[in-house]
Amino acid sequence: MSWKIHRIVFRLRSMLHIGCGRVGNLQRTLLYVPGRVLWGALTMRLTRDAANGTGPAADSQDYKRVGDEVHRCLGYTYFYPAARTGKTYQIAWPWADERAFSRRFLSSYSGTALDYPQQSAATGMLREVEFISPTTLDTGEPVFLAGYVFERDGCPLAWKDACKRLQIGGERGYGWGDLELMEAVEQIDEDLFDGKAKFKGAG
Repeated sequence: MSWKIHRIVFRLRSMLHIGCGRVGNLQRTLLYVPGRVLWGALTMRLTRDAANGTGPAADSQDYKRVGDEVHRCLGYTYFYPAARTGKTYQIAWPWADERAFSRRFLSSYSGTALDYPQQSAATGMLREVEFISPTTLDTGEPVFLAGYVFERDGCPLAWKDACKRLQIGGERGYGWGDLELMEAVEQIDEDLFDGKAKFKGAG
């Protein structure tokens, strides 16, 4: 059984936090989006779409069934922040120059829980959440996420439609992690990320 390769680009429409532990009060973020995060977002979106018109998608077995099907039919690379020049996207590899990457793409948000009777911040509840910014911090350009999705032949899932309405990562209740699908292009060759990797489809 063969696979199709799809180059996928999202525009980041709000702040993005992919949790990777704490340092003091700072909740750090990964500098890229692991494939498992996309799997979770697609599972949620497809399950809710299937339940549309029949009530809320509240049955955990529905999520498990859809999640297993997503796992069977699709594979993913990591998705990396990218900038756009004309019609091309240039990935900003986080490890190439981590300080320069941080200055251009990373910021943080501070908040605290309130102690309402005292009209003050609750003791010990100060937190700071690191995020990938939806615009570059130096020039204000849009930030994109670029990667690949591998689709098994005969996949019955409407995953490309689901990609048009995805929200990923943490703090989603505050509107974080909102994505806009910019590009979903099937490609024939097996070269990924401008030749930096190659897909070897399972038979």
